[in-house]
Amino acid sequence: MRFAGNKIFLALFIGSILTATQTVAAIQLGIDVLESTGYALLKGKRVGLVTNQTGIDSSGVRTRVLLKKNVNLVALYTPEHGLDGTEKACRYVSSRRDPLTGLIAPLYYAATGLIGELHGPETGVGGARPFEIIAARGVRASTFTNYMNSQRLSGVTFSPYRGGSVGGSYLHIEPNAAANFTAINIYALAEMNRELRTNLIARSSRRKRDMFFKCYGSTSIQSELARGDGPTAIVTGWADDAVLFKGERSRYLLY
Repeated sequence: MRFAGNKIFLALFIGSILTATQTVAAIQLGIDVLESTGYALLKGKRVGLVTNQTGIDSSGVRTRVLLKKNVNLVALYTPEHGLDGTEKACRYVSSRRDPLTGLIAPLYYAATGLIGELHGPETGVGGARPFEIIAARGVRASTFTNYMNSQRLSGVTFSPYRGGSVGGSYLHIEPNAAANFTAINIYALAEMNRELRTNLIARSSRRKRDMFFKCYGSTSIQSELARGDGPTAIVTGWADDAVLFKGERSRYLLY
């Protein structure tokens, strides 16, 4: 998509900006910071916004509505699940006009989730509680929930979820949870395989497997599960790489 004139300025305001005094630190949404300065940073620029249904200010007003009113907002860009979070993962969605702003909203592809990329298990994507549910058809909610709680993942607890023939758990995550969130997916996948007496990776289509492997970072989990490696062994196998990554990442952290 092309725009004449000045080079388009892409701005992502879903994140937050940290502001601090000598004695207290406070988190402010980026859009609130912009609003407090009269949108001075964006004056005179052609602006493109990366956003979805979570893009709101502290009063609940949609970010794209505020920017359309106060700056020269010329285009919207959305992540994988679309502007309202209702599109299916990995599906092509053509550009369309946003009824709130009148702009065209093209799509960027950005894979999210891990176990959900097999699409046999469900993660609540597009529902009222996105990524707060892990469930699959044929899974017994109580058995699955008891197993997940028995892993004692720090700061994360599970309660039964049932929806017709689909069973699993709600996730309850404490704000300062120390649990390895990627590990949650591996424990859940292993338990679903055990309970359903199947291999969800092996029975998935090639397209879904490829997406899962991209999210996971390698194809190693396929052979690990095939030879009977348990979830604890798989997660422990990441330890050295995780330490190395955290060391390399530290120089780039802003706060």
